[in-house]
Formats: sequence, structure tokens, C-alpha cells
Amino acid sequence: MCSSQSSNSKGSERDGMRLLVVGLGIRGVLFATAARRDSRVTLVAGVDNDANRCDRFRDMFGVGAYRSIHEAVERTKPNAAVIATPDDAHLEVAAACANYGLASLIEKPLATDVEEAKRIRYEFQKAGIPCMVAFENRWRPEFVYLRRKIQESGDRVLYFRANLSNRLDVPLEMLSWAARSSPGWFLGPHCVDLMLWLCDMRPVRVHAGASSGVLKSRGLNTIDSLVSTFETEDGRIGVVENHWVLPRGRGSVFDFKVEVVTERFSWSLDFERGAIVEANDSALSYPHTDVAEVQGRLVGFPYLMFSSWVDLVTQGGEWERDLDDAVRVTELVAAAHEAAQTHRVVSVGPSDTTA
Repeated sequence: MCSSQSSNSKGSERDGMRLLVVGLGIRGVLFATAARRDSRVTLVAGVDNDANRCDRFRDMFGVGAYRSIHEAVERTKPNAAVIATPDDAHLEVAAACANYGLASLIEKPLATDVEEAKRIRYEFQKAGIPCMVAFENRWRPEFVYLRRKIQESGDRVLYFRANLSNRLDVPLEMLSWAARSSPGWFLGPHCVDLMLWLCDMRPVRVHAGASSGVLKSRGLNTIDSLVSTFETEDGRIGVVENHWVLPRGRGSVFDFKVEVVTERFSWSLDFERGAIVEANDSALSYPHTDVAEVQGRLVGFPYLMFSSWVDLVTQGGEWERDLDDAVRVTELVAAAHEAAQTHRVVSVGPSDTTA
């Protein structure tokens, strides 16, 4: 997901990337690790409002870690940033990055509020600074293959279904900000983006239902599940399921299944088990090798996405996608939450690409 502007726009012609990572959780550390292994990138600093994370980042990477993005920029002079703050905390950081002229990679979703998503898009477009949203499944080989097959067939996608869900330990133990999110916001954007990018579906109506009780009984004030149905004007259907209450006994921390039906073909994908089944006397698990280190090199589609972003920022060229899809994803996920809350069908008009 990339802006349609050329990466040769203002502030983007660079001899090399000096990278600032904002948000030093799991994803921030992943991208910092990728930066350290890329000869085109100099990791200059990290930013987080948590002192313990800052200390850990300094120890891991040997660079400064700051509580303020403004202090980090002043001291380390970056020209690019990864924004890996919690889902609802992108606007302030993104606006600052655009103002400082930092080419940015923003974790999905662009925002959890439609007006904030539009504001982020506006700030980068106004500054002429490249911005990419980390919808990493666009780099996953299985989806790249499937998209090519759909395009080669000339068929319309009639039906799309995605179930992306997590075990209970993800919201309860891995996300300190889970109460400010939901399975729909944390997982749904991946699925909705695939509906747009993979299937070229543009929904205009959204039905949805949510369940709650399990997480609230454990002190986390958010919904357990969100199931959404998206309809296009010409009668095509997309169904997205996101759950945060899978039992801990599941062999994988996530379940991810996708089904696509066209006029002449169908495809089914199951990512929960992977290629390895591991067992001992007490448990069965499915270790995933989507990201790995092979002979000193980092491999996997998240790293490929990061490398593609570095290519575009450091070498120039047109960005493959624009921020409009990122805004549309936020609009559709917001509509699904509204539909579930109001028990009504929510209409979604054409996205305003000028706001």
C-alpha cells in the first residue's frame, strides 16, 4: 500500500536511509532488526513513551531511544520513519513525520478513526512525502500468486471470505492497549485490504454482528468477535470474521483462512498449521517459518515489504499503491463496527480522495 506520488518528491532523494522507529513493541523491533541487516539503512534511534521499552531498545540495537519524537529528530537527524505505535495512536506521530519530511512506513490500520485517516493522508500529500501502509499480505507469495491467477483468468470475484483470529493470550498478554482496540480493528484491516487489493471489490453496504463477554469477564473492555458482510453494488459478497477468544490450546497463536470464488475458479488457503507439526508429551503446535534467518539473512514477506519500501525511498520511482485504499479500509472497518453496534445496515459512499 503506497502513495501514488513519486518517491523523488520533496525530501525523498536520499543517498541512504537514516531510520527512526517510533513504537518499540513487537513490530517496531521487527523493523529495527530488518533495518540493521540492510546495508542501505542506518538505524539512528527509537521512540516510545515506555521507559522500559526504550531501555530494551538501547540494549538490543546500541542506539538512542527517546520519549519524544521531536527530541529524537533534533538529535539524530533521520530522513525516514517507521510508525509502529498502537492502532489508535498514529495521527500525532504521522503528522509530525510529514512535517519533518520523513518518508514513512505506517503500521496498519492507517487509523481507527475515519477523519484521522483522512488527515494523515492529507498531511503526507501536502508535504509531498512518500508514505506506505504496512498491509504486508500484499507481499505474501500465496496472495501474489492468487492475485495474478485472478487477473489472468479475467473473472470477477463473486465471493471472498477471510477468517483471521487470535488466541486469548494475544489481547490478554501481548497487547497492552487491547482495551482501546478490538479484533475488528487489530485483525480486520488485513482482511478488508485483501478484499480490495486481491479481489477488486468495492463494497457499498456493510452488515455486521459482534459478540462480547469473555474478554470483559477477564477485565478487558472490548468485544470478543466481529463478523462482517460487505456487499458491492453489483451483488458480490465479502465476509470477514475476526475473533480474539480462540482457546490457548490451539497450536498456533492465530487462525487465518481465506476462500475466493470467481466465475470459473475457486481457491482455499489455510495458514494456521503451516508446514511443520511439532508434538511432545503435553502439547501439539504448528511452528511458523513466515519469518526466519537463513545463513545470516532475514527472509519472509514482512522483511520483503520493508525492503521494497527502502527500494522506493532510496532509489526513486512511482509508488505502486496510494493512500486512498488505506483510508477506504478504515472507512469499511469503522462501518462494520457501527453496523454491529446499531444492528443496522450501514451504507458506505464513495471515498473522498481530497480530504
